[in-house]
Amino acid sequence: MADTTVHQHYVWRYYLRQWATNEQIICLRDGNKIFPVNLMKIAQEKLFYQFCESSETDFLIARHMADDCSIKLIEVYESINAFLRSARENGDDALYQDILEFCKDFDEKFYNCPVEKALKLPLEKLYAKDFSFLDNQDTKIPFCNAIAEQYCRTNMMKTGFIRSIKESNIEGANPHNVWFLIRHSLACKIGMALAFKEYRFCLLESSDVPLITGDQPIINVYADYREPKGIAEQCDLYYPITPQLALFITDKDIVENKGMIFLSREQAMKLNDLIVAASHSQVFAANNDDLLKYKTT
Repeated sequence: MADTTVHQHYVWRYYLRQWATNEQIICLRDGNKIFPVNLMKIAQEKLFYQFCESSETDFLIARHMADDCSIKLIEVYESINAFLRSARENGDDALYQDILEFCKDFDEKFYNCPVEKALKLPLEKLYAKDFSFLDNQDTKIPFCNAIAEQYCRTNMMKTGFIRSIKESNIEGANPHNVWFLIRHSLACKIGMALAFKEYRFCLLESSDVPLITGDQPIINVYADYREPKGIAEQCDLYYPITPQLALFITDKDIVENKGMIFLSREQAMKLNDLIVAASHSQVFAANNDDLLKYKTT
């Protein structure tokens, strides 16, 4: 199909535009090269969200992780999987190829794009230091779900999860398929917790040190993303949204809900360090100078 979305972003281009000029952003790749690059060419992979025919074991694991919110989505993919398997087993190659083509960007078009659209208005509000969207559950819930999806859907999270599944040696499980199916369930759990538990949302402002972002743009400040087996006991989410502003989400009473915190130079630098440490291979900034200290060779 001619309109298949082949290059699929795991970090939203609209979000990254806050660091870009004329669609060009400064990228540090693999710690050794700093260069300007078009937003279309970073934080994406060819057919990153492609759905592949999955086994009963893949779905069993996904169902085990699902809740009432995400089980319906698992059932959608089970139906698609049944069509794929039936076409293959019946030798209907034309139908099988048509379904495969559909599966290349179904998740991208019909799930990721709506999730990103739900994040657009809240981000615009936050740019203006306006938290009013949190007062309405009709806007708060989609926002929290979008935050959780962006946290879970990155290459860093995918790579770590696939590695842990491989190390578990679960017979009959395809690590890529399990990640694909389970990602939405994990995001749903996180999103519902953010929406309905006593989480506080505040903005951090940095005037002295420009904030950077990366291909894991939302991080748990307590997590070690290089060690997937190590589960952080605490979770405070940090999400830089411009070179001057970041969203901070915590269940602790260390901040005022819907408040502002002005970062010291040292605090801003530490948060930038955490973004670099959590990145898979790419870190982004508005200017070269903001990335020079992280260039290792």
